[in-house]
Amino acid sequence: MQNRMASTAARLRPRPTAHVIAACLLPALLVSAVSLSAQDSSRPALGFALGLNGMPRVWVSECGYYTAPFDDLARDFTAELRGSQPVARHFSLEGRATLHGFMSFRECAAIIPTHPDGIANSRAYPSQGTGTLATDLRLRWDADDQLAVSAGGGWLWAMHAPYVAVGPGLRLGQRVRFLLDGEYLLGRFPYHAVVTDWRSNTPTLVVSTETHEWRSLVGVRAGVEVRIK
Repeated sequence: MQNRMASTAARLRPRPTAHVIAACLLPALLVSAVSLSAQDSSRPALGFALGLNGMPRVWVSECGYYTAPFDDLARDFTAELRGSQPVARHFSLEGRATLHGFMSFRECAAIIPTHPDGIANSRAYPSQGTGTLATDLRLRWDADDQLAVSAGGGWLWAMHAPYVAVGPGLRLGQRVRFLLDGEYLLGRFPYHAVVTDWRSNTPTLVVSTETHEWRSLVGVRAGVEVRIK
């Protein structure tokens, strides 16, 4: 039984590879290349931003039991590279590569609770360790030289999860500009529905089925961007 549970945990553990990490940077690099090669009067830009998201604690759990409620929020610190290229009046194509660093501020419970005999239903989420990489492409509408709204979609690589994102933005400055963005992200995240038959606090049967759920995150970014022209 322990071997079966260990194999289930192994299947949930992400297996990043070099080619996946390289692919993560592709959208931002492509947009940057287009920006650098533009010869018209548009204003492509490159930028860097730091941010903070709220996220479900279960995504960063290293044990199954916490002193706080299981759905209490952890924190997701982000570092982001972005490049944008105007494609029409007031519209720009924007690529982002974001490193998500997960942190939890609650410790695991010192005592693992006992289980009554019978069938118990639970969920097992892929362990993300300390973080993951996300890349996306967005279409940004600049209402004027300061206010903007962007929307698009991307991929969280370690979680194998697609997502859509939308958010407002503020730009201050001329060639070097301060940026402040809000973000609402909605993603389809995997987990395992686990059915366990407990007898004398020992699992005698474990059935695990992979499925998905929709989860949302809200965050903020602050940084700078430089107009190439």
